[in-house]
Amino acid sequence: MIVVLGLGTAGIYAVRWASGVNRKEDITVVERRAYPTYSPCAIPMAVGGEVNVEDLIHPFPQTRRIKVLLSHEVVEINPSSRDVVVRDMNTGDTETIGYDKLIYALGANPVVPPVPGAREFLGKGVFTVKTVEDAETILRAVKTAKNAVVVGGGAIGVEMAYYLARRGLKTTLVEMLPHLFPRALDPDMAARVEEHLRAAGVDVRTDTALGEVRGDERVVSVMAGGEEMPADIVIMAVGVKPNTSPLEGHVEMDGGYIKVDERMRTSDPHIYAAGDCVLVSHAITGEPTAIQLATTAARQGAVAGINAAGGDAVYTGALGAFVSAFGGYEVAAVGMRGEDAESAVMGRGRGHTRPEWAGGEEIVMKIVADANGRVLGAQAVGRGAGAVINYVSAVIRCGGTLQDLAFGERTYCPEVSELYDVISAASDVALRRLRPKDYRV
Repeated sequence: MIVVLGLGTAGIYAVRWASGVNRKEDITVVERRAYPTYSPCAIPMAVGGEVNVEDLIHPFPQTRRIKVLLSHEVVEINPSSRDVVVRDMNTGDTETIGYDKLIYALGANPVVPPVPGAREFLGKGVFTVKTVEDAETILRAVKTAKNAVVVGGGAIGVEMAYYLARRGLKTTLVEMLPHLFPRALDPDMAARVEEHLRAAGVDVRTDTALGEVRGDERVVSVMAGGEEMPADIVIMAVGVKPNTSPLEGHVEMDGGYIKVDERMRTSDPHIYAAGDCVLVSHAITGEPTAIQLATTAARQGAVAGINAAGGDAVYTGALGAFVSAFGGYEVAAVGMRGEDAESAVMGRGRGHTRPEWAGGEEIVMKIVADANGRVLGAQAVGRGAGAVINYVSAVIRCGGTLQDLAFGERTYCPEVSELYDVISAASDVALRRLRPKDYRV
């Protein structure tokens, strides 16, 4: 028996791969939600009216061997007896489920910053962005709101700010660090994103920390950067905290995250973990890292599921490839920033989705490489940025170089692409700075 705790992305992929590897294994899934699976990354789109809230929820197939317990929460994990105690949240009844292998995929919970009024006004104008219920409550609040403050300049914060502004709310985005997307972009690339958001009507305030949330029965304003800002809605998008308390004292952890090996196995050989709650190796530096993205959770869940079912899979590390999009504008990155790479060689270039004379839209890209020309990372902003970063991500995975990017064979047709594209432009600049003696074209 395999027991999977959590039916987020990591849990879904764990079940999918475990059931494929071992077609005789029984699998039980435990999930707190009353609905099976959903798309949390699409909540900003729902708030913006791009999709319906009900479209965020998706079915999950149950078979004779796969049992899904919805509206059930984990009460206790007992590694010594290899069982899990779960509670039916509707009836209060508890049940003990034995396991041969346990896959822990309970993810992470939104962080509410420890400032006066933040927790007190949760649900009374202060909202997190995690569940379908969050989307529903925010949409109800938007109907009568005039002013919104979004706290946090990562993907969710930026997307929420854009869509709230598009709905007609006077929207301010505050980020305590010097620029937006601080974990993914260098300042020069983030500046282009900030410019785009301001043009869309968002008041962007960086180097601005939230100090207090004020109100009476509901939120009225916030103090940020020493200034009082009117706010009917305050969106908290400052990150997440791993949900690992049921495993505390049972497996090795670091900073609240579960430590796993390359097979997603914890310090207990019968327990695997995957997703937003784990520390894995960075694919370039080898350093322990927590990358909370659906794409990394999917890969980790697949590895955990394969191994729990008796297969043999190795997780080769995380690059953190991501894309954020709002109104057709994309922000994407992979690997290391220039700020993080020692003796980095960098090149920035400008291109278009197709020739400018054919109506192409601008893309700006930055390449980061080491002194030997090995590609370490890339950033891109503009329509089509995600596809560009996908290409670079594959090159990094193969140990590729600036010459591989500069001279790689890519398709060209004026209706869909440029011959000398943004990848060529950025890598050429970096190559000129590197000045290699030999070229392989």
